[in-house]
Amino acid sequence: MRLSSTNPGFNLAPVTMNTMPTQSFPVSRARTRRFLGGCLLSIPRSSLASGVLAGAILLGAGSSAWAADKLVTVFDPKVTGTVLPEQQTRLDNAVSDAFRELQYQVIPNGERDTMLSGEGIQSCVKEECQERIGRLLGAQAVLSYQLTVTGGDAGAAKSDGASGKKVRKTGGKEAKDADAGGTASWKFNVTLFNIEVGAVGATTSGECNSCTASAAGQTLADLVKKSVLEDAARPRGSLEILSEPSNASVYLDGHELGVTPYKRVAFAGKHEITVRKTGHRSKQETVMVAEAQKNSVTVQLQTGQDDYYVITTERQPRPMWRKIVGPVLAVGGAATLGFGAWGLSLNGNCVDTPSDPMLHCSKVFDTKGIGAGLVGAGAAVMLIGIGLAAWPGEEVQVKRPVAGDPNKGKTPATAPAPLAPTPAKKSAGARLRHAGVNILPGGAFATVLGTF
Repeated sequence: MRLSSTNPGFNLAPVTMNTMPTQSFPVSRARTRRFLGGCLLSIPRSSLASGVLAGAILLGAGSSAWAADKLVTVFDPKVTGTVLPEQQTRLDNAVSDAFRELQYQVIPNGERDTMLSGEGIQSCVKEECQERIGRLLGAQAVLSYQLTVTGGDAGAAKSDGASGKKVRKTGGKEAKDADAGGTASWKFNVTLFNIEVGAVGATTSGECNSCTASAAGQTLADLVKKSVLEDAARPRGSLEILSEPSNASVYLDGHELGVTPYKRVAFAGKHEITVRKTGHRSKQETVMVAEAQKNSVTVQLQTGQDDYYVITTERQPRPMWRKIVGPVLAVGGAATLGFGAWGLSLNGNCVDTPSDPMLHCSKVFDTKGIGAGLVGAGAAVMLIGIGLAAWPGEEVQVKRPVAGDPNKGKTPATAPAPLAPTPAKKSAGARLRHAGVNILPGGAFATVLGTF
């Protein structure tokens, strides 16, 4: 293209532009601005009008690149249940249409799979993997979702013996349909990872009960749009992390994001940062990122080694309620057992002792039934109380931090404080071996044998 001026008031030098075919990859806004600025600065003042016209043409040509600058890659869903290929295609199309409405371009699955295979992380869905793939593909976001399908009407679909595809009858005609498989209950959990921030921007979930694949696809599309809008609406700030010495690894909310000096956009709110460097003790801090403000943190690392922990098995103390309830039940059960034994001892004795021993009693005690009942109930309650009071506390595995050398085979601690106790298998020595009640003419006795 050749531009020139015929106005005698301007002495314009001809400007020649060679047009090139449009590239398939997106051009960033900053790169386009720098290119345009370079073009304008290179044009002499006498050619200002031509420069303005050339810039306008370049700006119009670059508008399509700006629109295509918003790229997103979609990971294959984690599916629980049965989803037919036609149904999955309907869901994939719904996701693509939703992003297209929001001016996003979905990176083809072939490019995504090639990158995943090249990096050797085909089965990795962690945030670190999502960010790596997103950056390599030049995407602004990564979408992943979990799908659970239950109650599908398998009888609504029949197999086409020639093609192997699922078809169903509609109005007496067999039509290949993306909704083959009938209706089912669909449950979606959608996660949108923001590459610029390096964190999950939004998480949404929804259900579609007794729906076809088309209706389920609409539900998924709505969740995708909601996730994008929620991510865009979250307030952001700038987070800068410096360390002395520098070149230390930075972990934000448990995810490694870079090295110091570190500067990046972050969602507003509270974040946990950890700074680590070989030969130095790691340091953790809590930072508050204010909206639309620059937040800077400087971390001083001390020479040394991180704490290491050892796993020990400890027995927890008995709960307080057992210490109280156990003795109360034991005492109450013993008292009940005593009354029962007394009732058994009275059974068959005279109510009124006759004046003449040779005479028979007119009335005798009939307490055998109630006495036996009280003895049984009292013994059971007493044994329960003894068990609650005497049974030892639960054994747990506790990680205790110690200052040590990693070469001694100890495991480095991820946090300075001990982790929450983990229940361990109960020791074979702590067990009840025998419990019983012996009723003798002089009373009743309970015996409890075991190791506590």
